[in-house]
Amino acid sequence: MTNVNTPIYRWNHSEKGKAYRRKWSKEPKRLEYLEKWGKENKEKIKGYQKKYRENNKEKRDADSRNRIARKRKMLSDIKLESGCCYCGYKKCSAALHFHHKDDSKSFILAHPHQSVEDLLKEVEKCEVICANCHAELHNGGIVKENGN
Repeated sequence: MTNVNTPIYRWNHSEKGKAYRRKWSKEPKRLEYLEKWGKENKEKIKGYQKKYRENNKEKRDADSRNRIARKRKMLSDIKLESGCCYCGYKKCSAALHFHHKDDSKSFILAHPHQSVEDLLKEVEKCEVICANCHAELHNGGIVKENGN
């Protein structure tokens, strides 16, 4: 965290279109006032936030879709990089599945709405298996080694 008295700079745009830096003070009195104002005006702040969400719905939806797409790409790359742990298949990420080694499943990896850190923790609990080996594993065709 920065020093309390360190100024914060923010870009402002003048009427003529020139951008300039404006110094924001981080004086203790100013911070105390802002904290007090925030506590006293919770409903007003909620109203501002609701209005922002309503006015920027498309942008927020697009940002959400992009975040999820990046997470899916990350999971796809992990599957292709490691390949099937039984037969070695690694051509198509759609044909590779994350199989939980035990019953400690926190969430389904097919719906990556969690943080990247949580996704990676969940991936560590899994092994990558191709669709054929996954079906055989669940129907008794493949026997797990060492009970894993």
